[in-house]
Order: sequence, then C-alpha cells, then structure tokens
Amino acid sequence: MTDPRPLAPLTCDEVRDLAAGFVLDILEEEETARLRHHLSTCPDPHPEIDEVGGVTPYLAESLDPVEPPADLGRRIVAAVAAEAAAVRAESEAAAAPATRAPVLSPVGPSAPVVSLGDERDRRRSPLTWIAAIAAVLVIAALGAWNLTLRTELDSARTYDAAVNRVVELATAPGGQAAILRPQVAGGPAGIAAVGPDGRVEIALRGLAPTAGTEVYEAWLIGPENTPVAIGSLTSAAGGLGVLHATSAPTGQGVTIALTREPSAGRTSPTLPILSLGVASGST
Repeated sequence: MTDPRPLAPLTCDEVRDLAAGFVLDILEEEETARLRHHLSTCPDPHPEIDEVGGVTPYLAESLDPVEPPADLGRRIVAAVAAEAAAVRAESEAAAAPATRAPVLSPVGPSAPVVSLGDERDRRRSPLTWIAAIAAVLVIAALGAWNLTLRTELDSARTYDAAVNRVVELATAPGGQAAILRPQVAGGPAGIAAVGPDGRVEIALRGLAPTAGTEVYEAWLIGPENTPVAIGSLTSAAGGLGVLHATSAPTGQGVTIALTREPSAGRTSPTLPILSLGVASGST
C-alpha cells in the first residue's frame, strides 16, 4: 500500500549534497523522488546537477554493470555528504548569533526580512558538489581501469592459448611452422602452424585496430602461387589476434600471408601484404 503522506521537502543544500548520488542512481527511491520534486519546484538554479551529470556519458561507456563493487559509489558519496554536513554545521554554529538578529530593511516593516543565515545559503561554497564531481570521476576511473584490465587479461589468455595450439600443431607429425614477419613498417608479427590435415593455427601481435567491416585476412599460397583465403579476424585489445582454420590447402613450404581487407569474403588479397612467413617442418 502506498504511503499517502507527502514527502518531506529537501533544502537546496541537501540537493547539492545528494547530486552525485542522484547522477549515479544510487539514492533510495524516496530520496530520488524528493530531489526531483525540489528541482521541479525550486526557483533557484541547481548547476551542480548539470556539472555532475556531465560525466554520465563517460560512465555509460566505461563501467561494467558489476564493476566496481556495488557499494563503492554509495560509500564515496556518503563520505562527501558527511563532510559537507560537518562543514555546514560548523558554519551555522559560528554564525548563530548573527542569524538570531536578522537585519531589517530601513524602508519599513513591509520589506522582506533577510537573515545572514539565508544570505550564507545563497553564497554557499560550491566545494561540496565539486567534491561530489570528483567522487563520480573516481568511481568512473576505477570502473574503467578494472574493465580495461579484465579485457586485456582475457585477450592475453586467448593469445596464450593460440600460441600453445600453434606449438602443438607445429610439433605434431607432419606439422610445419612459420614465423610471420612484418612486411611494412609497424606491421604485425606472429607465428603460425600448418598441419597435414589442413588445419592452420595463427597467433598475431601488433595489429592496428579495424573499423567498420574491415578485417585482417590470412592467405595460403602454394606452389602454384595462387592465394587462397583461409580465414579473417579483427584486432583484439592490445593488438592481439588469433585465427583457427580448417580444410586449408596443404603441402611443404606453403607461404602464409596477412592483408587488411575492406570486408570479409575477398577472393584476392589487397596489397600491401602486411606479414609473411614460409612454413617448414619434417615430412
């Protein structure tokens, strides 16, 4: 059953203190409702909401839903709010005598009464919500770092597994190994293996990022010097890439080449060749 009691209004100071939590969507439902009500009815501007909210696109792009820990944002924002409350209490205590003696306008009793306490609220230092912005940025940075690190570790593990497959295939009976060397400045390098059953394993590093439909295409060139596409890949985090192909042409001394293509499914390589190696091994 919905509570029929009206929500207690928030003060402008309380809205400033809750700005970071509002942007991070970690406030309680009632706090969020009270803050929204204040923003919709308050005649004074609240630039702190826009300032803190300016980092939300970055948060959306960089944060994993479970990274960082769920309560990290709440702990940081709570610490900022506690510090702000302590500073405000100290300021109010220091100004208490002046607040009890309001300054009346000399033009008459009908003029509005303005206390020093009210004036102090208007001039309230923006340090509280600047600290809140900093807290949001800290949370974003932690999440982005954690996500990037995890992505790079996953990519490194994938690459390590591909290297192991290359070595295993190259040392198997009938296997051939190839060192893929750059053919252009800054080109990718790697290792590859070709099995007698037509299986090919490739592990590459130094790949530039692909964009759109672009792919890296691997080619096998046999004695007839006819390139045959055996598979495509895109670059992973850190410029690493792996390729597993089956039913490729086999034979001693085949050449493995890598090109960058505008899309997959090409029937002939687009020059220049980026990386090249000749497979060799025991029969």
